[in-house]
Amino acid sequence: MENCDILGAGPSGAHALPCLAVTPALRLAAVLPLTLLACKQAPSRATDPAEGATVSVTAEPPPPAPAPQPSEAPAAATTASVTAPKEATAPTSTSTARTTPTAQVATPTPSASARVAEAAPPATASAAAPPAETAKPIASPPVGDGAFRAWLTAPAKQRAGQPGHVDVVLAASGEYHCNEKYPYRFKLGAAPAGVTYPEPIVRTASIGAARSTMQVPFVASHAGDFPISGKFSFSVCTASNCVVDSRDLAITVHVE
Repeated sequence: MENCDILGAGPSGAHALPCLAVTPALRLAAVLPLTLLACKQAPSRATDPAEGATVSVTAEPPPPAPAPQPSEAPAAATTASVTAPKEATAPTSTSTARTTPTAQVATPTPSASARVAEAAPPATASAAAPPAETAKPIASPPVGDGAFRAWLTAPAKQRAGQPGHVDVVLAASGEYHCNEKYPYRFKLGAAPAGVTYPEPIVRTASIGAARSTMQVPFVASHAGDFPISGKFSFSVCTASNCVVDSRDLAITVHVE
């Protein structure tokens, strides 16, 4: 019997069957297992239904991820290392800028205080300087007894050609007091050369219980020392008795 190639391989093919026994059904049954076997062995081959041809499909692996470039990492590290000192330095420079004006302002203060302190002692010294001493008045020796004392007093220096004066002083002693009802009087003696008396007899008196005074004026025409003298009449009293008395008094005045 003649063999037929159901796969189209000819009479010598491995799959040749007798031509009388091959029918369309047998042909399909023989081809189908082989087709399935071929699909299992070659999964990468597919059939394009439009053309009826077998197409080989190969899956391509995904491209590898790009490796980081070495130059970028050091650059970032370098930038970070440079930036960090700037941030740390900024507060320091700001603090220095704030401190510097304070030192500059505080510097002139001690100098100003020192100048004031140096200038202060002269002012204090001048303020503490004692005033010039005023010459003490001169006085004649007092005369009297247990009831009174009387004397003359005058300024230490008097001016020529200007009114001068001496003062008659009466001081009561013990239980005595100056008699306010008595007419006090001082009668000047002879005027020395160069001296005149506006009132030869002085009657005006300032009466106090313990002390009474009279001012006797004179004028000296030139400088020099001049004796001024006279008789002083007065009275002192107790509660039960009064004493009337008079005394000669004299003093030498200095005229410039």
